[in-house]
Amino acid sequence: MSSRINSWRLASMLWAAVAAPAATAFAQQADAGVRITRDVVGPCDSAHQVCCDGSLCSQPSQSFAFVDCPRSTDNPIANASAAIVAGASQLHAEAHEGLTASAQACSAYAQARWRDSLMVVGGSGQYLLRLDLNVAHVGVATPGSVYAGRVSSSLEVNGSLVYASNTPGPQYSLVLGPFSFAQYVNLDLLLKSQISVPYCITVVPGSADVATDVSFGPLQVLDLSGNPLSSAWIGSSSGHTYGANSAPARVHVDPNAAPGGDGASWATAVSDLRWALELAKLPEVQELWIAQGTYRPDSGFGAFASDRNATFAVPSGTRVFGGFAGNESQLDQRAPGAHPTILSGDIGAPGVSTDNSHRVVTLSSTALSTTLDGLSIRDGRADNLATNKTSGAGIFASAASATLRGCTFNSNFAVATGAAIQATSTAAQMLVVDDCQFSGNTTGTGNYSGGGAIATLQNVSLQISDSTFGDNAAGVTGGALRLYGGAVSISDSLFEGNSTTVAGAAGGAIFQADWSGAPLASLVLERSRFTDNSSAGYGGALAISLAARPTIRECAFIDNHAVGVVAITATLGGGAIAALQHVAIERCQFVGNSSGLRGGAVHVASATASDTTISSSLFSGNVGGPGSALGGALRFEKAPPATDPAAVRSCTFSGNSAATGSVLSVGTGTARVDNSIVWAVGTTSTGIAGSATLTNCVLRVPWTGSGQGNLALDPQFRDAVGGDFRLGLSSPAIDAGSNAAAIGLTLDLNGLARFVDDCARPDTGAGSAPLIDIGAFESQGGNRGYTYGTAKTNSLGCVPAIELQGTCSASAPSGFVVRTTQLLNNKSAIPLYSLAGSSATPLGGGTLWIAAPRKRTAATNTSGNQGGVDCSGVVDFDFNTWIASGRDPALLPGQQVWMQIWSRDPGFGGSNAISLSDAATFVVCQ
Repeated sequence: MSSRINSWRLASMLWAAVAAPAATAFAQQADAGVRITRDVVGPCDSAHQVCCDGSLCSQPSQSFAFVDCPRSTDNPIANASAAIVAGASQLHAEAHEGLTASAQACSAYAQARWRDSLMVVGGSGQYLLRLDLNVAHVGVATPGSVYAGRVSSSLEVNGSLVYASNTPGPQYSLVLGPFSFAQYVNLDLLLKSQISVPYCITVVPGSADVATDVSFGPLQVLDLSGNPLSSAWIGSSSGHTYGANSAPARVHVDPNAAPGGDGASWATAVSDLRWALELAKLPEVQELWIAQGTYRPDSGFGAFASDRNATFAVPSGTRVFGGFAGNESQLDQRAPGAHPTILSGDIGAPGVSTDNSHRVVTLSSTALSTTLDGLSIRDGRADNLATNKTSGAGIFASAASATLRGCTFNSNFAVATGAAIQATSTAAQMLVVDDCQFSGNTTGTGNYSGGGAIATLQNVSLQISDSTFGDNAAGVTGGALRLYGGAVSISDSLFEGNSTTVAGAAGGAIFQADWSGAPLASLVLERSRFTDNSSAGYGGALAISLAARPTIRECAFIDNHAVGVVAITATLGGGAIAALQHVAIERCQFVGNSSGLRGGAVHVASATASDTTISSSLFSGNVGGPGSALGGALRFEKAPPATDPAAVRSCTFSGNSAATGSVLSVGTGTARVDNSIVWAVGTTSTGIAGSATLTNCVLRVPWTGSGQGNLALDPQFRDAVGGDFRLGLSSPAIDAGSNAAAIGLTLDLNGLARFVDDCARPDTGAGSAPLIDIGAFESQGGNRGYTYGTAKTNSLGCVPAIELQGTCSASAPSGFVVRTTQLLNNKSAIPLYSLAGSSATPLGGGTLWIAAPRKRTAATNTSGNQGGVDCSGVVDFDFNTWIASGRDPALLPGQQVWMQIWSRDPGFGGSNAISLSDAATFVVCQ
């Protein structure tokens, strides 16, 4: 051991000699004390105790002298040997007592190099080393005082840069190892700092530096003389230490925890989240459980009050869970809504955003297993143009993958992009967002601002599910999401009230584009709802540019708005969607959207529109704008030649409006519309402007353009005024479509099967039965029927309800049951029906929903429980049996029937002592 120590010391002294050739002597270590070479100007010119107490110099000097400092256990300078050469502007300190060295130098520029060796005896594993580094800037005008300004500093460990900041006094922790048996730990630290005026720099390792595990081993940390470090040097900022196999797999964090906890349980929780994240660097630590409370990144281990650069850095693979009361033993026992765990960037004056943290949480090179769950991340403010901290105020993810679940992001601000989350990576990374809420996050209004909630860049893929984005705003692109590159999947999510605010902006809720050099961007959007989003340019809800063919499936776009923009190369609108390329839209609803210019619902402005298909979708009440606006529902800006047109298949249009083309406006080229209900506003217009080919469509007026099989008939919606555009049982659109134009379609807008034969309607379409219906909805066979109207609530507060079971058939003696439940028990009841249609006639405090003349069947009993009065009464009426009885010869195949159940209700007095169910209608089949 002694030869190793001596050779190391010799190397250190040779380094000092090379770095400071002007020095004629070097510090010599002796058992009695330490000789330190230092400046002797100003306050340093007095007695030696001034030099040994760590006081600062006031000015640089070219002279130096020797001072002998007595050895002392409470004086860090006395436990070190140092050579200070002011003229060379360098400092070299050799620390031999548990990394407890302190050294100073005065200069306009200084480098502090600090070398040490420790020997770890026994055990194996990794160890947590904590360094406390204090950088002080001394003002010239008041010698000896600490200047309030900042200096630029950086720290290298073994040649690698590990810290760079302009904030005085950093702390740094480093995981070392693994070690096996007895090993030396060699450290070579270089602290650099520069300022234009004289200053002093101090390197002060903390009193709790090397974490150790006294229960495993035995494990000891020895100094270079082979002496064990005293227990006073063993510890951490929380009073506990960790080494091989001693750190808990789960660290508990509670802001109200007593000092000295090891984090292994709620009873011994640590209070410092920053320290818990440092512990998570150890391989043993897998999870952090964080109790309710507010945690700020400028408080705790390694932090400085009001330091806007402070952040919560999450190590790769760590699972961080919030929302605990502080007594749970299982994850499913927590309630984040009732016990919020808040990571807040509001670090300065409370409620004043301009002094908030630049980035509340940081992820760097993390794996997808890195998890944030049940946290509220808020009040970050990325607005530092000088350091390029202008994005990712809530979370900044650099070359990182992560899973975010059950988190909320509120009131974060970024000058540029990604106010809540910014994810950037040149290599493929994945960000998973599940069951999260984003509200009130905003960006600035500069030329490149975008992504009020989330922004991705380059090769980051994004998967979002079951999440809500409300009232987020961005300047230029993507009020909620700004997506550049990567594969994006969004499902079962809500986007409401998001906006872009700068004139000509794109994508009130989402903007997506490709990123040069990365794999072609892609988008799959499913089962999501977009309501009240707006753009000051194009794409009120969604704007897509330069990506692989996006797929939008089973989504609803309600009341979104785009102002529209007139550009040199294109005039853009799209109240709901603006696509600068081809797009696939399937089984979506577009209701009440508007554009100031073109495409009240959808605007496709691309020469590659040939690959655009819109199928099984509903367009109702969309507005293309005033004046010369084009396309109340759809605008195809640059449609391709007729040989490969944009395609609209099995859609329903009603109540859309625009100056030209209330349903569809086509630019150059042509479009194809198949199996669709094109119900234009007004009685003289087809609603189509430009070249289009229509096949097997239903229109208000005859179609004289290209196509065949079109019908100028009322589609007979169930209730267009009430927004029910399903086909009535007598609709001419049933079984009237072209099967050849419906290849690949399997489900209608309600997710029900296509190609269902209706036995009550003739097959008038093209192809072999069963034939597809025209429009977005497929009738499920008229004999199955449906219910309508509302029941009279009975005297016990129950609501009688009809349901239909089986198939109505003139040839089957039984099997089609009209069942009514929630009736008063043991009362007289009469099934009523009509062949004349529906009505709404007041009767006994309720409504008769079947038109006169009404027919009655035989009276029956509601049965139900015996004794007392309740709502257990049920009437089962088999209509097939009634047909087979021959009592009504009008009940032939093809006849539509409307039916309702009347029964007694003595709980009501006089003429109101009756009960009325809702109604049902169905068709008699063969």
